[in-house]
Amino acid sequence: AVERVLTRPAGFDLDSLVVSSIDLTANGYTPQRGAALYTRVIDRLRNDASLRSFAFAKTVPPLDWSDRVSVFQPGTEPPQSVLRDREMTLGFRVQLDRVAPGYFRTLGVRIREGREFTADDRPDAPGVVVVNESMARVFWPGEDAVGQRLSWPSLDGPARPPLLVVGVVDDHRYTSLTTAPAPLIFVPEAQVYDGRATFVARTNGDDRAALRAIARAVHE
Repeated sequence: AVERVLTRPAGFDLDSLVVSSIDLTANGYTPQRGAALYTRVIDRLRNDASLRSFAFAKTVPPLDWSDRVSVFQPGTEPPQSVLRDREMTLGFRVQLDRVAPGYFRTLGVRIREGREFTADDRPDAPGVVVVNESMARVFWPGEDAVGQRLSWPSLDGPARPPLLVVGVVDDHRYTSLTTAPAPLIFVPEAQVYDGRATFVARTNGDDRAALRAIARAVHE
């Protein structure tokens, strides 16, 4: 049974992949300071010789810090006051991850349609979302998902406009290597900040050197 789990296709490339997690909120970082730290770490590691590719996300498989949220077809979402009290029972419940540009490329998850996130998906840019195959099939059966809109209403504060679907990625085993992929959506971390992050890197063969480089960039 163990061999079957370990040899089961994960949907992403496990070779020369390292991860390292931090929790900025627990260390007293505001969203502004946390976002600035993410930017500085990416800048420092952009040309590091130990890394082929680098990105980060709130959750990197098979860790599970993902959010469970309610999403809707635009125009069907309830008022904020109603959703706040009944979020768990309204809409379509889906897992959500917040990821940085280069995440899918680094993990080795194939973009089936459209694109992944870029540096242009800034906080002041229109809200965008990438979905996996399972989400596309469930929410837009028989249709192209790219170009569709998805409503993920905020529970408080200003209303969040519907998000534009800009990409569809292959299904991959996300929170566990033993369970089938479920509907999943991704939003740009730059647009939806979270203080918990897992750095993920594709190394040039020396995993320890890559982890030292990541730790050094964070500490600096």
